[in-house]
Amino acid sequence: ANVIPVEVWSADAVGLDLLLGAVTLGAAQVAVFGAGSHDLAPLQKQAGLGQSILNGLGFAGEYLRIVDGESGNWLAELAAWAVPAGVPVAEFRLVADKRTTLEFVIDHLQKNAPAAPEFIALAAGAPFGNVIVSDACTLCMSCTSACPAGALKAAADAPRLSFLERNCLQCGLCANTCPENAITLTPRLLIKERRHERILREAEIFCCTACGKAMGAKPIIENMLAKLAGHSMFAAPEALARLSMCADCRVIDLMQSEKSLKAWEMTE
Repeated sequence: ANVIPVEVWSADAVGLDLLLGAVTLGAAQVAVFGAGSHDLAPLQKQAGLGQSILNGLGFAGEYLRIVDGESGNWLAELAAWAVPAGVPVAEFRLVADKRTTLEFVIDHLQKNAPAAPEFIALAAGAPFGNVIVSDACTLCMSCTSACPAGALKAAADAPRLSFLERNCLQCGLCANTCPENAITLTPRLLIKERRHERILREAEIFCCTACGKAMGAKPIIENMLAKLAGHSMFAAPEALARLSMCADCRVIDLMQSEKSLKAWEMTE
């Protein structure tokens, strides 16, 4: 009498948005009957993430469960499932965009949560998390081009990398793209200040040593100089110094300092 069956096209399509969404809309418990599923592991992982979020916010008890249809005693297990403390019912409706639904759900849970943690640690593979950038970062900004969700952003006025955690999907594309291996992912759900951008790294602007024109982020130029210092083409100090000049000054210095044979000095 206290069960409301909801038919879905496939149990495998049920995700964190529907599991937590049902809890916020008045369901005391949510059980996904995994009959016909190819693999229950992804469903169990989603339920585990949802349970971690609810428990991390102070909602005690087991709210989410994946039922194995092949198990002979699944009905008895459901009948013995203790009902946890209720979650205040929300007034929003679920929308087609899963990320937007999750934003509504998390905001509602945070507003009515018994606890107020700064963040909730989650298992690997969670769709929420932090990005940590080490000092090896040269601010080449390759990560900003790879990020599909706009979580990593490059500033237009200075060499500065900022991060909006609420957008991060923890897909790992930024870490895989980084040429310096300077990015580390940490799965978690940030509760406080989720909508605030924060600066991950910033640096001075490197200027041409000859004319003073801005050339880019200082760590990029310094990294280039360090890597090319041992190259035979830049063994001479003046050749290496030319790398710290802009393109125009480099040509001027080359014409003025190069000791090669000039065309007007050639004889038959």
